[in-house]
Parts: sequence; structure tokens; C-alpha cells
Amino acid sequence: MKPRSRSLHCGPIWAITHCCNQDSPLLAAGVDQRRYQYWLYQARRRFNLCVLNYVVLPNAVKLLVMDRGRGEIPCSVHWAAKGMAEDFQTYRHRSMPFWKDSYQTRLVPSLASVPAVLLAMDMSVVRQGLAQHPGQYVSSGYYELQHPPKLGRRLDLSGLQRVLNPFDLADLQQQRRHWVSESFHSHPMVVHEVPTASWRPGAAQVDRPFHLTARHGTPAFD
Repeated sequence: MKPRSRSLHCGPIWAITHCCNQDSPLLAAGVDQRRYQYWLYQARRRFNLCVLNYVVLPNAVKLLVMDRGRGEIPCSVHWAAKGMAEDFQTYRHRSMPFWKDSYQTRLVPSLASVPAVLLAMDMSVVRQGLAQHPGQYVSSGYYELQHPPKLGRRLDLSGLQRVLNPFDLADLQQQRRHWVSESFHSHPMVVHEVPTASWRPGAAQVDRPFHLTARHGTPAFD
């Protein structure tokens, strides 16, 4: 079986960081991390979001997504953030904002840079002392790739295979394990920042399914 061709169309790839309000460790508990994973899954189902990688840290969420050109990324990020904030405020009896007012967006400059970006996200749990190896951190795309769930999958495996061009899923898993093994002796690349204004949805996105308010601590596009 031949690997997928890199000539297949791949849209812009974005690295997104959404931090908790005041950088508080609101996602430190495993139950809260799984709750965000649930809402990310719902966002992927609802808007057909292409998630290439993710990691739920105690004070932030990092996503790597590919743009399909249908305005699905802002809607998905907001949907997951809104659901997580409302659930947390309900069962924790908390009225303060959950998220920061804005999230950081960075553009991955090319397909050749994607492996380094994936590696940087996977190793972030090691750099922060949350695990000795990315495979030990359950709330991450690396763990999900190595242990694919039968239901509730967040990752878009077909999108990953299109970008990384492996032979099959087993080759993709081995590929990521090899990068992590090598990363203990190397430094991952840092993706380039882009201005926040470039993230605003274009005029084509008119019918939005929801409008976030300030109490959620997440931005509301006008």
C-alpha cells in the first residue's frame, strides 16, 4: 500500500492556545480535563473540525487544527469553551469567568513544520513536569493516538495521515513515538505568531449557532 500523496489539498494549520482566567489551574483535576475532551469531541462532531493534536494542561488548552475553509474553527473553539465554562460553573457553583478574554493563534508556516509543532505540543507535559513521558498523560492527542478509543474520538486520523503521509495507522503511531524519543535530545521549533485580527471570521460566516457573552470569559465576535 502506497502512502498518501502530499499533493492532496491541506488548508492552513493553526496552533491555538486558550488559557484559563488569570492562568488559574482550573483544569488540574482529571474529571475537568475529561469534560473538556468531551466538549472538544462534541465540537468536532457538530462542525466537522479537523483536530490534528491537542493537550489539556492544568491552566490552558492547546489545539492544532486544520482549516477546511468553512469557518468551523472559531465556532468549534467557542463551542467547546462555552460548554466547558457552563458545566464548570454549574457543578462547582462558581460565577467567575473561566477563560481569558482571548486566545492565542499561531500559523504553522508549512507542512514541513507540522512534525516540530506536534512534538512541541506532546513534550509540553514533560517540560511542565506533568509527566515523565507524553504517553503517560491521558488528556492529550498523543495518548489518544497511541490508544484510539472506539467512541468519542477527538483526533481526525485521516487528516493526520494526509498531513504526515504515513503508510497506515500503525506507521503513524510509530512515527510519533520515534519523534518523542528523539525529542529528549533536541529542541522543538516554535511556530510564528500572527495578529489576532487575522483570526476574525470573514464575511462568509454570517449564520453563527451561538453568541458567547462576557460571563463565559471567552471572546464574542461581533
